[in-house]
Amino acid sequence: MEFHKIKQVIKKDPSVIIEKDTPIDIIEHYGKECTQCGKCCSIDSGLVLEEDIPKIADFFGISIEKVKQLYFDEHQKFNTSLYKLKQIKKEGKPYGKCMLFDEIKGCAIHTAKPKHCRVCSVKSKYGEQLSIWFLLNHLVNVNDAESIRQYAQYLQTHPTIPGGELDKLVPDKERLRKIMNYEILR
Repeated sequence: MEFHKIKQVIKKDPSVIIEKDTPIDIIEHYGKECTQCGKCCSIDSGLVLEEDIPKIADFFGISIEKVKQLYFDEHQKFNTSLYKLKQIKKEGKPYGKCMLFDEIKGCAIHTAKPKHCRVCSVKSKYGEQLSIWFLLNHLVNVNDAESIRQYAQYLQTHPTIPGGELDKLVPDKERLRKIMNYEILR
């Protein structure tokens, strides 16, 4: 979608609703509302998709294997394996700042930062919706029963966006029932 068309959408509907099927160009537009305050980066680090890895490796001028070794930890969410930027954790804390974030200079890889970092801003008024969009489109695998079960657990304590409801992700009621009753394991 062209930028001027995005502006028209915003103008017509200031109470934007982000849905699971919202196109990436609109998502990235709202993700740009990031104030670069560092709040996200000082308490957590971004998730890294396979598509992000070559760009980050090129940024550093090193091999993909070396960038994985130096900057990423293996991570799993909703039974989906991916990477997460390493964190600098304070003693006794399960979280920490992104190793590539400097309080003065900001993000060391700002021009090559992962999609998760580009679209999921805590400070954006759409931050929660953007984060849910990301997990629905990149972490929840509708073809993996365990991913659906883990997402169902998540929904017990978290909101979703339109299109993120279980019956929308798995419209076959019998299949969803079997998944939730562990009759379908994979």
